Amino acid sequence: ANLFNTQQENDNAEAARHGKALTALSRATGACILAAHHTGKDASGNYGRGASARLGAADVGMVFRAKSRGDVDDDTFTGQTRERRDICRLQIAKDRPNTFGQSSKYLRMAGQDRFELDTFDSWKSQNRDGKTDKATIAEGEIEVLLLDGKARSRQEIQVALSQEQIGERNIDIALTSLVAKGVLTVEIRERGARWFQLAREVGDL
Repeated sequence: ANLFNTQQENDNAEAARHGKALTALSRATGACILAAHHTGKDASGNYGRGASARLGAADVGMVFRAKSRGDVDDDTFTGQTRERRDICRLQIAKDRPNTFGQSSKYLRMAGQDRFELDTFDSWKSQNRDGKTDKATIAEGEIEVLLLDGKARSRQEIQVALSQEQIGERNIDIALTSLVAKGVLTVEIRERGARWFQLAREVGDL
């Protein structure tokens, strides 16, 4: 709006003029221009707010979708943020130069400002209402619980997470996953009890 003194965001003719100016600038300078755009009221669509000519003028159009519980995942009262493991979908809505091939990339949140490639099956496994599956939620809760650097037994972790209505099965899935990814270390103590602790390199971050 500020760059082009936009009068009407729904005017396709006006939007086409904006796109033509940006395309000319890109071709003349060789620069890649990335426009971050708000979605419309219907977040399931492939277009942003306003005129569809904006997407029409672009070589590539992407829609970033996240299934999340929103503020429930972060404690804004204490200022404590959780290391999320939500799956996000980077949907390729338009690809004029056919650079990306497949229609979507699936990304898992991996700490602050980092993502890892994941699969459609992982995306699909998240509930349709936007809530993350309980095992994934358990991973985040376990990491928060162990941030103090102390080792805790499986039983202690189960007691702590039972307050979040997370059952033993999902806790065990989460513990196995975190150990496999190197986030946690596990120590077998007397009577075969398993004790878990954040890996040193993770705890030092």
